Amino acid sequence: MKIINRYLSSNKYIPHFSISKLSLRGFTLIELLLVVIVLAVLAGINIPNLKKTYSRLKLENCALNILSIGRYARQKAITQSLTQRLNFDLINNTYYLSQENDNDPEEFERIQGRFSGIFKIPQEILLESSAQFLDFYPDGDCDNVSIALSNSDNLRYKLIKSGVFGEFKIEKQKD
Repeated sequence: MKIINRYLSSNKYIPHFSISKLSLRGFTLIELLLVVIVLAVLAGINIPNLKKTYSRLKLENCALNILSIGRYARQKAITQSLTQRLNFDLINNTYYLSQENDNDPEEFERIQGRFSGIFKIPQEILLESSAQFLDFYPDGDCDNVSIALSNSDNLRYKLIKSGVFGEFKIEKQKD
């Protein structure tokens, strides 16, 4: 830019910048449309991948929740010397935790406290179980029950008993 010297009557120097017409130029409509089209194409390519990722994360989260409640039930069975039961309602797609009644070992009542709620499995996730409940015993062992979770993308997680001590873990199943 050119600096034009100006002098006032008092002989003080004041710099003056000349502004060229090119520095005020903005984007043209075609340039803006091109950017919008490129962004739309990129979004169109990535949205299906985001949906699959979201579905996978929901499935993993559900499996981890069941795993956490199972581990909690196992720990509670050992510390309280009462059988804990993880109940599955396959019709309503829910699960909840109950424990053996002190007076009648055949009766189970819903627990109070940290995991006392009824947990809902998202609609798009299918719960399959070989039994309606899974018992955790005071010796640390649990029933051999097959529990599987799957989604519409044919991704499947199986919760299995591992080791001699009845530990519970998640295993990703291949198609």
